[in-house]
Amino acid sequence: NNFRAGGSLLQDALTQATQTTADTARQVGTPQKSTIFELQGGIYRANADEHVRKLNLWVEQHARGKAASLGDTFVSTNVAKAMLTVAKLCRENGTMALALGPCGIGKTRCALALHDTVVGSIYIRVMEGHHSVRGLTAVLAEKLGVRDTRLRANHYHNATERVVDRLKDSGRLLILDEAHKLNDGALELLRDLHDTTGIPILLV
Repeated sequence: NNFRAGGSLLQDALTQATQTTADTARQVGTPQKSTIFELQGGIYRANADEHVRKLNLWVEQHARGKAASLGDTFVSTNVAKAMLTVAKLCRENGTMALALGPCGIGKTRCALALHDTVVGSIYIRVMEGHHSVRGLTAVLAEKLGVRDTRLRANHYHNATERVVDRLKDSGRLLILDEAHKLNDGALELLRDLHDTTGIPILLV
């Protein structure tokens, strides 16, 4: 009922988005478009909380992106303008891109502003344990809501396949902050992920 009360906001966003409901479902991270229809109609039988949170974030990102607002505390410095340009080209061309610069110039703040306004974007700050293939796969699986992702021998490849399935043809921007911490294997995973899914990837 709470979801249906805010349904007009979702409907407005869905109407204004120039894409199919299936594409929207992939951006949201809800793999089945039928889930969105069932939630809208108030007939979704499973626990809807996780899907509602994802849809709520999508609607908020859509609204902020439409308004082109990066927040009151965001200062459009030359560094920020350059980084936003790189991100824009990365998304438009569906490529991998690198934003490189010294500490303290605002890369993280800009990355977070991008995540706040780019619909469907995924932000990961590479921390201890994320630098390897398995660690990066685990955090991606968590961000995408992939279930049963224990990275033991018999689960690891399944988790990777499900991550690829969630991202394939979604067009979602993947932003990796502190990307210099990734080891060679994790970087190769990102290249493979880009090749197999077509998503734009921004390394910061």
